[in-house]
Order: sequence, then C-alpha cells, then structure tokens
Amino acid sequence: MLDVFRSMVNDSIRIGLTNDTSSLRGLSLLAYNQLARYDSPSYYKLCAISRAAGILAARKKSIRRGYASKTPYSVKP
Repeated sequence: MLDVFRSMVNDSIRIGLTNDTSSLRGLSLLAYNQLARYDSPSYYKLCAISRAAGILAARKKSIRRGYASKTPYSVKP
C-alpha cells in the first residue's frame, strides 16, 4: 500500500511540474482526476496531493532563494 501512495505522490509531483503549479488548489484540480486510476480510498489521493504540494512549494522556495534544485520525487512516505 505504501508503494501505491508513493507512486501517487510522484505522479502528483510530475503533474505539478508539467503544469507549473505548486498550490494545493491548483494541484488538486489537475491531479485528482488522473489519480482515479489507483484503486485506493479518496482520502489517500488527497493526502498524496497535499504531500506533493508541500514538496513542490519547498522546491519553489529553494529556487527563489538561489539554491540549486534537482527534480523532486518522493522516496518514502
């Protein structure tokens, strides 16, 4: 189950990077329907989107402060 959650987070991050959004609302609108292919409860999808939004916001903040940033991904939940 944790592997499914991690892949949902990584898919949400990929969607956020593709569409250049890091806000929770924007990411929810874009990613929720695409996460429907996972057979998991809806609150897992919302938690995965929330975690991805946090990762993307931290990356955006690092870039704004001048730190080099790699492409983010979730290693463990």
